[in-house]
Parts: sequence; C-alpha cells; structure tokens
Amino acid sequence: IDSSVIAYEAAKQLGQDLDSFTVSTSDPAFDEAPVAARTARELGIRNHVLSLQVAPLDEIQRLVRQYDQPYADYSALPTSAISRLARQHVTVVLTGDGGDEVFGGYRRYVAAQWASAFRFVPSSLTTMLAGLLQRQSGSRRSTAGFGSRFLRGLGQSPGARYLSWTTDLLQDSDKQQIWIGGPMRPTEDWIEELLPRRLSGFDTQATGDIQVNLLSDLLVKMDIATMAHSLEARSPLLDHQLAEFLAALPDSQRITGGRLKGLLRDAYRGRLPDEVILGKKRGFEFSLSSWLENELRGLIMDTLGSPSARVRSFLDGQFIDNLLAGGILRDRNCACLVYALLTLELWLIDFAEGTLANDSWTAPAKCHVPKAA
Repeated sequence: IDSSVIAYEAAKQLGQDLDSFTVSTSDPAFDEAPVAARTARELGIRNHVLSLQVAPLDEIQRLVRQYDQPYADYSALPTSAISRLARQHVTVVLTGDGGDEVFGGYRRYVAAQWASAFRFVPSSLTTMLAGLLQRQSGSRRSTAGFGSRFLRGLGQSPGARYLSWTTDLLQDSDKQQIWIGGPMRPTEDWIEELLPRRLSGFDTQATGDIQVNLLSDLLVKMDIATMAHSLEARSPLLDHQLAEFLAALPDSQRITGGRLKGLLRDAYRGRLPDEVILGKKRGFEFSLSSWLENELRGLIMDTLGSPSARVRSFLDGQFIDNLLAGGILRDRNCACLVYALLTLELWLIDFAEGTLANDSWTAPAKCHVPKAA
C-alpha cells in the first residue's frame, strides 16, 4: 500500500506524466506485478514491469564493494538490481520507505498492545508455550513462529524484546556460547540506550524501528543501492511533519482492532483498489534459501566452509559447520544468518587483502558454482 499511496499522490500532481516501476518474478508468492498493473491503470500512469533476474553471485561481490561495510540485509541484492534497471528510464525515484514505521505496519506493534494483557500470566507458562509454538512453527514468520517470539519477549528487557520481535537471529545467550573473539558488548545493551524510558509499548517498538531498522538498515540499503547506479531515491512518507503528527496520536488510533496501518488504509479507501487496501504486507524479498543452496553454495563452502575462514576467529567453528550442514538452510532464520556471515567473510577478505578494490575482482580461486540441473 505504501508505494500505491505515493503513486496516487504523485499522479494528482503530475497527471499521466508519471512512470511507475514494479518487479515481475517467477515466484507468485513475491510477484506484485499484476496488482501494480491494475493500480497504474486506475491511476492513469505509465507502468513499467521489470523482469528481475538477480545473479546473486555477481551482485554480492558488487555489494561488498559498494557498501564498504558488512551489510547483512539480503534484500539489498534485488534492490541493487532493480535500481540498475530503473536508472535506464529515470534519474529520481520515490519509494514507500517509512510507511511501516510511521503508520504501524509491523505485527510487533499489535503485539506491543497485547503485551499488557499477559502481565499476570506466570513466566513459566509463557516460556513453556513459547517452546511449544517454536517446535510447531514452519518458520519464524509463520503465525506460530511469531507467537513463540511474542511470548518469549514478554519477560525480556525492552532492548531484548525489540530484537526478539524483529530480527531474532541470535539472542545474547546464543552469542555467549559461540563467540570466541574476546570481550563483546551485547546488541541488546546498544538498543537499550536508544530507547527512552517510560514509553508505551507501541512507542518503544516504533522508536526502535526508527533508530535501528530505518537508520541502520533500510535507508542505508536504499541510499547505497540507488546511488551506486546514479539514481536518487526520496521517501515522501518520512516527511517530518507527517511523522510528528502520527507520533502525537494515541496508540489506540494508530492501531485499531489489530489492523496494521489502519489509518492509512481508511484514508485511501475508495481511492485505491480494494486489493491494495485489503492486501497483506509483502516485503521486497526473494527466495534466499534457494540462492544459498544453489547459486551461492560454492562461494559459501569455499569461504565460510574453509577451516581458514576469517569469521572462525570470532565464532566457534563447530557452530559454523553445523549451520552449513544440509537442510538447515531451509529455515529462513538460518538462511539469513548464513548470508550475514558470508557478507562478513567477504568484507574481511577485502579488509585484509584489498581484493575487492579492483573492479575485476571475482570469487576466490577455489570457488565453484554448481551447474544447473
């Protein structure tokens, strides 16, 4: 809905002299091209459907060089690819970044409102239920998976709860068992310092998203991915007056009846197609597990799988070996962790040897890419 709102408002100003871009993929779970085409027709604007064929082995090498830091958000791969395609048509794009953060588009905002109803439930019971749901969940994003993370976060500090309800890659207790790189400051402590005291549950999550999710991830991703292709991205939903107005509203008005982005949906009902207003949230994501098990598998095993991998100076080698073993990659949480370690390893290679400074840099000499079946 965020991008559709931007298109609607831009069309009011520019009429039909407006281009919209959407990505078509072979996976219907991620393909929004049909909805985007119908929305563009209703708005009377030109819609470009870009067939995005991401070559992850090539893209990840470019990204390590472009970002110049370990960057673990794998959606940077398709974001970079679509930026390159969009630059063939325009020099400035408008994005929907910020819509989830200012309008309340994440399930954790609803969870923050529900948390008070569980304050009298014994922690032993919530811990038991969290474990039960985790065993039943197919992935961390399933209903059972999020329910498990919700229950686990109830008894945690605000910083730890934010991590449980968002990334949930490794908790501090996990890190203590596998970290061998010397003194380490828990991520929870860093986030704790960013969260002002005495905020409501909703505002605590929203503040964390603005300080961490937006500033350290989403905006960094978009800025570097677009500027690397001489494309400028602007985010109208992050207008400070709009954000300040919404932040001043009571929590009950921002999340009503458990509906995410209820205010935004109600404001554009009748202006945008019902399938946009009522549609479920879809992130700009692709099948990471498939990439890791196919196109990137050779690179992973020749870097992370090597006994001389640099990340093994920081993490227990047995943990890395177990992570890379077999079907463990089919769990999205593990897939994200493998990708994070891969980008870290490639960055460490560049930092130590400067191999990425040369534009002709390719994967390590022993790297092999499996042939298509």
